[in-house]
Amino acid sequence: MRTDQYTSRRTSTLYLDPRERAEFWTEHVRENHCLFDYRFPGGKDFHGATQVQRARGFQLVEFWSDGIDYVRSIEQIRRDPNDDYRLVVPYRGELTIRIDDGSITLAPGTAGLISTGTPFELLHGRAVQALVLTIPAATAGRTHGFGPAAQTLDLRAGLGVVLGSMVRTLADERGNFATHDFEIACEHIVELSSALTSRTQESGADTGLAAVESSVRRHVRLNSDVPSLNGGAIARDLGWSLRQVQLALQRAGTTPRELIREERLRQARRRLVDPALRNLSIAEVAFASGFSSLSNFGAAFGERFGATPRDVRGLLD
Repeated sequence: MRTDQYTSRRTSTLYLDPRERAEFWTEHVRENHCLFDYRFPGGKDFHGATQVQRARGFQLVEFWSDGIDYVRSIEQIRRDPNDDYRLVVPYRGELTIRIDDGSITLAPGTAGLISTGTPFELLHGRAVQALVLTIPAATAGRTHGFGPAAQTLDLRAGLGVVLGSMVRTLADERGNFATHDFEIACEHIVELSSALTSRTQESGADTGLAAVESSVRRHVRLNSDVPSLNGGAIARDLGWSLRQVQLALQRAGTTPRELIREERLRQARRRLVDPALRNLSIAEVAFASGFSSLSNFGAAFGERFGATPRDVRGLLD
């Protein structure tokens, strides 16, 4: 369920009839995420609670529950398409994610990144507590290049510690967010997740194109406001051939042009909803974000976000 305005809501099965709890939980999860099949090892007298924060496509769910198995099959994906990503951060107990013939186990000190556009199973026993951040597919795929396979992130050192702390703080400060602040905090978490994902990819066998892709994405994030930025300029600035840049991004399902446009649109949207920048006109926002044509900016913005720049700016009023 998407909402543009920031909301925070707590839900629990505690006060329900025990015979209704499992059915209630299936509907509650469907509302917050997508369609699953469920297995309740402990029977229908199921206990669980959530605290849900959401705004503008981002959502953070803090939950605890009895043991349960969630199954996201090809059939459910067909019936309820959803390509968003979930960053799963357990802080008590363990969760197992199974994809094809492999599996990963998540425990405190780790996080898992998975797409609900891929069939998988998520299983856990009793007394598990975790945080689950929904990352919109457009943000995860177009700008940060998250792959479809489940990935494990180490939260025990360096950037991982920072990432884990930010997710925990996002939940702890749930009562102190405005819509724009929540969105900005989520985007910073996505940036850190992207950095950790890139490092994980680079440590594997396919280091060449992964390293090129990671550098290209960082370069675009830093220079998207330069109107002359394009694939050729990226290649020259980083010392690679244009073909290398194109192949690296093709591997991630995008192109230099799409990546640059997506980053410019994200930056423009940030500026439009930032109260400190409301003195900037829409044209000034467009040019400051790297667009050279106001009409092209308006058309691209509407296609990407389903609203005009003026509509989004109006959210500040």
